[in-house]
Amino acid sequence: MSVEARLTTKAQVRRLGIALAVLLAGVMGLPLGASVAVAATPVGVQWTSQTAAANTEWTSIAWGGPAGSQLFVAVGRYYNGTVTTVMTSPDGITWTSRTATANVYWTSVAWGGPAGNEKFVAVAFSGNVMTSPDGITWTSRTPAIASKQWTSVTWGGPAGQEKFVAVNSDNASDAVMTSPDGVTWTARTIPSNGMWASVTWGGSDRQPEVRRRGRLRRRQHCHDVLGRNHLGAHPRGRSGRR
Repeated sequence: MSVEARLTTKAQVRRLGIALAVLLAGVMGLPLGASVAVAATPVGVQWTSQTAAANTEWTSIAWGGPAGSQLFVAVGRYYNGTVTTVMTSPDGITWTSRTATANVYWTSVAWGGPAGNEKFVAVAFSGNVMTSPDGITWTSRTPAIASKQWTSVTWGGPAGQEKFVAVNSDNASDAVMTSPDGVTWTARTIPSNGMWASVTWGGSDRQPEVRRRGRLRRRQHCHDVLGRNHLGAHPRGRSGRR
């Protein structure tokens, strides 16, 4: 697994290193779920274990928050009586437990929103959605489609048309929902079913798109959606063929 990014400040390097450490610990089965989080040196080479706020199977992390009060927010899976499924940290080292809106399997968290109304949005495998303006106080939201296994959420879009995009793994056509603010959600459909696992926004010049048939196409700025067998993309937040 390789990651390439352009970083202009030491703070950016440090934040990326810490975030990747937490992510990779969960992916590689390191003791992230055994009551430790992971931090990194500014160059992201040497790693140091840090104590998490709770013994939880942590699944996703994001950086954001109001100016001057930014922090890391991590969400995780409720199981075996786990109480804490959200924790925050201003530096990736000292973590504090927060109260989620429900004890469920939270799969993904992202920071975004219109200027002046930004917020964290978290989605769950149980179908739940919650938002927070600061990562500390959370409010339950109604998803566009009930009882879906939401696996990932991100913020992005063309200038002036940005939105949150969430995908699920139910292997159905109604696998996507979007929201301009994280509060009101609209269901979207895709032309082919898939067990979608992740979605992100990006592309400086051209963005690759890999399909089930193995063809590789490139598009400019778009949402990329990673599924069990393929990767789809759409410039306005709906994945599918063109």
